[in-house]
Amino acid sequence: RVLAGLSASSPDPEKGSIGRDPATGALTGMMIESAAGIVERTIAQSGHYTQEMDRAAMARSIATLNSYGVTAFLDAAAMQPILAALKGLDDRGELTAWSVSAMPAVE
Repeated sequence: RVLAGLSASSPDPEKGSIGRDPATGALTGMMIESAAGIVERTIAQSGHYTQEMDRAAMARSIATLNSYGVTAFLDAAAMQPILAALKGLDDRGELTAWSVSAMPAVE
């Protein structure tokens, strides 16, 4: 199944790389640095994405952290949808960890 039109022969984007198995060249699903934007844009444009999905994903992620006793975390490259999801959880009284977020500098 092709995601975002990517294949083993897709070139790496500027300032990023698409993860590939070193032995076979097959895509691994790892999207490094600016390559993540390819998938983020595809999801946002798909018509199937909702802010509630981000909120639910963040809630599950934080619940996993909490299960290990983690009560605070830092997201060193938070994007607007993640910040909105965190705010949504906080507004509902459902944010169960301290969150520190830094946004990446985008050229």
